[in-house]
Amino acid sequence: MFRFEDGDLLYVQLTEGGDCIDLVTNEAHCTVSFQITGGTGRFKNASGTLLFTETVVTVTSDSLNNPVYFAATGGFTGAISGVRQEQSQDDGR
Repeated sequence: MFRFEDGDLLYVQLTEGGDCIDLVTNEAHCTVSFQITGGTGRFKNASGTLLFTETVVTVTSDSLNNPVYFAATGGFTGAISGVRQEQSQDDGR
């Protein structure tokens, strides 16, 4: 479930995911797929799929070379259909 600033919710179901951790480079790649199952507000009739990809790298290691601090980058791609357009507060004036 994702909650947006206006309080609307987007419901999702995890369909698959995987991690690949390279212990030599201390880098990890994560991929997760979500099926959109509806929501509230403007997402009431939403459907579609989202793919989340993330790369995590070690920033700092301890004296034994164990990762301590990490940096993560990534994002979502995909399509959401059935989303109702929000009305501007200026509509109808």
